[in-house]
Amino acid sequence: MMKRIGLFSLALGLIAVFCLLVVNPVGAASKKVYKARLATSWPETHPSGQSVSRFAAKVKEVTNGLVEITVFHSGTLYGSKDWVEAVSGGSVEFGASFGMTAERFYPDLGCLAVPYTFQEYDEVIDFFTKNELGKDVMEGFQKQLNVKLMYVEPCGHLTIWSSRQINSLDDLKGSKARTLGPALANLLSAMGMAPITMPSEEVYQGLQSGMIEGYISNICGPRQFSYTDFSKVVIQPTWGVLSGMILANNSFGKKLPEDL
Repeated sequence: MMKRIGLFSLALGLIAVFCLLVVNPVGAASKKVYKARLATSWPETHPSGQSVSRFAAKVKEVTNGLVEITVFHSGTLYGSKDWVEAVSGGSVEFGASFGMTAERFYPDLGCLAVPYTFQEYDEVIDFFTKNELGKDVMEGFQKQLNVKLMYVEPCGHLTIWSSRQINSLDDLKGSKARTLGPALANLLSAMGMAPITMPSEEVYQGLQSGMIEGYISNICGPRQFSYTDFSKVVIQPTWGVLSGMILANNSFGKKLPEDL
């Protein structure tokens, strides 16, 4: 009798294991969690920083928790100067900052700084996804740097901020201005300004010390970073949109299972 009960229990056990395999045929391998880091120059309280946090949360949601992204805000891991290089080389799996900072690594992205080329974000997205010239630029950028564009981040409309009193364009001449990339530096030079390349994390100190007197930015950044402690003059009208990017390391993406 005891022997029959033992065989019955064994049979039930085998049936249970079989059912588990049918429900989850991939087994333990499907439960592997892929951890990633995202480096950004934006603070957690900045609108774009909040957007990056939502991106990480959305990735975790749609992958059922199998891809976990830890966000490092405010340049604590890599900032606006070196985030592209870090993502490209695989030092981090994801990165986010202003698109114009990527121009140093791929000059054709200087198109983002050309005045009055883009007035709305749909125009930027359409250029890189529907326009043949723009598609070539983005495809070349991704291939050369081993990255994948996840999405374009709206960062506000571009304008010039200054610590000087500005009544005409002549008042800008000779002023030292922070720039994000070569194309923007050429624009500032053409206006008679003295461009200085400087990462976002150093702008406040640059304004405080007088190393720079102005910069190109959106409407919310100077308040967010307290640049307005020194620069209270904003020059209208706006002449373009400031676009951010979230990039992924392509090699990391290839390591993920196809369904992820």
